[in-house]
Formats: sequence, C-alpha cells, structure tokens
Amino acid sequence: MGFEIQRSKDGVNFEKIGFVDGKGNTSKGGNYTFQDKESTQAYYYRLRQVDVDGEANFSKTLFINAEIKNEVLTIYPNPTTSEIHLQTKTEWAKDNNLRIIIHDAEGKKVWEGKGNLLDLQENINLQLKNWKSGIYILKLQTPDKILQSKFVKL
Repeated sequence: MGFEIQRSKDGVNFEKIGFVDGKGNTSKGGNYTFQDKESTQAYYYRLRQVDVDGEANFSKTLFINAEIKNEVLTIYPNPTTSEIHLQTKTEWAKDNNLRIIIHDAEGKKVWEGKGNLLDLQENINLQLKNWKSGIYILKLQTPDKILQSKFVKL
C-alpha cells in the first residue's frame, strides 16, 4: 500500500523511480514527499496509488521542467560564521511566494520558510549562528523554478 512514483521523457512510456509507503486508510489525506535527485531536465511524472486490496489508480500526469538555464543562486560570504546573503539575477527575487528549504549534509531539514528573498534571508540569519558547523544545501523554489546552492557554516 502506497505510491509508486513514475517518470517519463515522452509522457507515454513511464518508469518507476521510487515508492513512498502510504499512511493507512485515512479519509483526511496526508502529506507525502519524494525528491527525484537525478532530474536535471524536463520530465513527465505521475503516481500509481496501490491500495491494500491490490487495486491501483493513476494520478494526473504533470510536466516538470527542472532545467536551470543561466540562473544562478549565489550565497555569500561562503564559508560563513553568522550570516549569509542571497543573490540571484531573476525577475522573481521580490516575489512573496518564494520558498526556501535548507538541509544539512545528512539530508535533515534544518530550516524552511516562505516569503520574499530579503525576508527569507533575514529569517535565516536570525538562526544561522546557532547551527552546527558543516555543509548546508539551500533550495530556493519559485512557482516555476528550483535553484540550489551549497554553503559552509564554520
């Protein structure tokens, strides 16, 4: 029982790329996550939901373009001890619907927030000095793009 994640280059021929266990029989729904770490181009995705009785249903197919074309997220100073600055040349930097997620080198989420780039940067800096030394991966999500960069906290 759970969700099989499928990917396709052409929207017709799908391959299984992962599986997420279901949370049981619930009418309230649930939140699930899966990251296609090998995706660096445009793909079609769908879910194959498998029920306890073996019945399977497919979700709608989504087209996601993960290509990054000359869009760079710069984090400085890097390495840092207490604060970072985020810089990008894209037109959506002032958009209030940006989302940043920061993971440590072991993949544990250490911070997440939504808002505009400046507010997110300020909120990160309020907590950064309390984080352990190490490598961090910052992912900036917009409604249509994902930018990712690493920084080192000393």
